[in-house]
Amino acid sequence: MTEFSSDRELKLDHLAWLLLTKPQTTDFESLGLVQDDLAGHVLISESALTLVDPTSAREQAIRHLQATAIRPFAATPDQLFAELHHAYIGAGQARSENLPGHAFARMHHAGEINAIALAINACANDCDPRRVSRVIGDALPLLGDVTVDELVQATDLLADQGLSFGSLAKWLEANPQLVESVVEECLGRPTQRLATLLRVALIQGAATERSKWLDRVHALVGDNDPLVSRAAIEALGHLHWDKAPGSEVDAAASVIRQKLHSSRGEAEHRTAVMAGLNLATSASGYHGLIDEIARLDAPYITQYVGDHLAFSAHQLSTEPWYLQKIALLAGKQGQQSGSFSGSDHILAQRYSIDKQACLSWLDKWTQANSSREASISKELPELFASLIDDREQLGASLARWLTEPNLGVQAIGRGVLNELGLMEVMDLTYPPAALNDLSLPALAHLIKRTEAHAWREEQRLSLIWSLTRMADAQEQSFAIVKDAMVEAGYDYPDATDKFLDAIRRDERQSPLGDLAEEIMRGLSAYYDALDPLKSTEELLPRSEEQNLFAKERARRSEQESEEASKNSILRHIATTVPVKAGRSTFFVRDGQVGPINDMVSISHSIAIPRSGIIDKVGDDLLRRLIMTS
Repeated sequence: MTEFSSDRELKLDHLAWLLLTKPQTTDFESLGLVQDDLAGHVLISESALTLVDPTSAREQAIRHLQATAIRPFAATPDQLFAELHHAYIGAGQARSENLPGHAFARMHHAGEINAIALAINACANDCDPRRVSRVIGDALPLLGDVTVDELVQATDLLADQGLSFGSLAKWLEANPQLVESVVEECLGRPTQRLATLLRVALIQGAATERSKWLDRVHALVGDNDPLVSRAAIEALGHLHWDKAPGSEVDAAASVIRQKLHSSRGEAEHRTAVMAGLNLATSASGYHGLIDEIARLDAPYITQYVGDHLAFSAHQLSTEPWYLQKIALLAGKQGQQSGSFSGSDHILAQRYSIDKQACLSWLDKWTQANSSREASISKELPELFASLIDDREQLGASLARWLTEPNLGVQAIGRGVLNELGLMEVMDLTYPPAALNDLSLPALAHLIKRTEAHAWREEQRLSLIWSLTRMADAQEQSFAIVKDAMVEAGYDYPDATDKFLDAIRRDERQSPLGDLAEEIMRGLSAYYDALDPLKSTEELLPRSEEQNLFAKERARRSEQESEEASKNSILRHIATTVPVKAGRSTFFVRDGQVGPINDMVSISHSIAIPRSGIIDKVGDDLLRRLIMTS
């Protein structure tokens, strides 16, 4: 009877774990339980299982992890950390409860295991250090009897693998009497891996004895070892300045300013930049420091400032100066990948609140970045998505970019058209509000620029025809539209015919329908005269040459694909397994095979205008003339 009861309790513990982590897919019968076993633990209603006491269920789940993921593997640390890491991944909606961390820490306190010793042992036996770091990071704030030597040793092993400074901060907060010892230990053997622990210890020291530790931080800023000085500068930025005396804040800001302009190398300069941003966020009235940092010329400044403002939006976005700081970045030129990721996020969030400010920022950005033909879709993807949703504004922006004298701005607009084409966004129009005040020469100029930059026939036809929607279109734009549509018909006969035929059927007896009918008659007369002519085959390449061309094209395509993907993150984290044949793909993670996906081919094609084939050099020269006119 005792054995049966123990087995039942184990199953109920397992059920509690499943109900906390994956309640929608849990089936008690698959665990060998019957409905009577659930009394007092789980309620059944309409085939759904509900925990009677979630607090008690968490205790059961912790016991389940101890029985299945820790005790059986106490002698094999690498497997123990693999099991606990797998439990963290599978925790689902209960991840915030930190159940694996609590299970691990409780067994440490009970004396059954030594958590830090197991982590050190696992790292020495080639266990994946990322798993160890994940598990120790969750458990460390719960471990009360870790020695300073153990903490430093574990940090030295795991800092490069993502051991969270938050975990270290929580542990030091719970053990303030050990801060002094931790600092001395880190100063005794300064390394890059211990820099985070030193910074956290200095911050925690200032939280308990501010005057003493603030003096210590200022003293360490001038240390000859850059690892120590940078940790002190970081700490200076992270101290809480909101209620500090003005003299203290002034002294800290003065030190940071000095490092911004006379740092010992790029690493210290980056540290000073982040310290300045953090201080300006915490100290009221010191936001001018952000302006000073934004004016610096280092290539990482734009990203650091933008990302910081985006990350701190929850506490800074209500400040009257917040958008002014974002505006400072509009005139900066992107010098590295991700420079405007933070700015992009902020602008996309505020687009519906203050659209004009966002558009003004974008116009300034296009001018500042026109010399390198920047890509809005790649560098500002969230703002780009907001523009796509606002089609009228997208059309107005395209009209402005394409008619710019600046060739770089035109190239940015052309890039937008190309990206929209890849996304199959073809129904573009210039809004009447952007056209009504334009003179006839200006309308003709817009049409020519559209022809020069819009390669996809659907986009070109839609944009040209949108001029018929402006005020007084019959007097102002019908003649221009007619000439442009005839020219488009020469380059894209089938697409133009379908486009105009749809308008003729929709509009019927109306000025627009009559205009479409007139253009179609003119194009028919032109192409009807060509139909009786014989097709010439003398200029067609021989079949052997076509085959050679196809093989070479396939070889180059494969080579380019290989080159483009060689530095991808997937290549670094996944193992490539060559197979002899097959039409499906799958992945293997922690020994488990994922779902099978059918492989599909992806292709993209674009129609080339006839003028670009018949006389490519002349067509390119004309296009260039239109762009520079």
